[in-house]
Amino acid sequence: MAAIVGFVIGKRFTQPAIAEIVVTSDGFVLARTDGEASETHFIGTYADVLRNWLRLIAVAGLSTSELTEAQALFAAKIGFFGRDAA
Repeated sequence: MAAIVGFVIGKRFTQPAIAEIVVTSDGFVLARTDGEASETHFIGTYADVLRNWLRLIAVAGLSTSELTEAQALFAAKIGFFGRDAA
């Protein structure tokens, strides 16, 4: 989760860091790390990644503006898809 958070907010918390995240049409999340040519790392299902993200930011003690910014960054970097986003 630290690698995902780092990717979303543009910081490095892991080595190697995630350089790109792709959500496949069948709902899987794949990542590419720095120096790799393609997304070869299976992160999990989109539903699991989204659920973990939402739980993390719920307990992070963010202000309303920080929460809004966190959600906007997630939407821009990973996206909100399907009924899980409602």
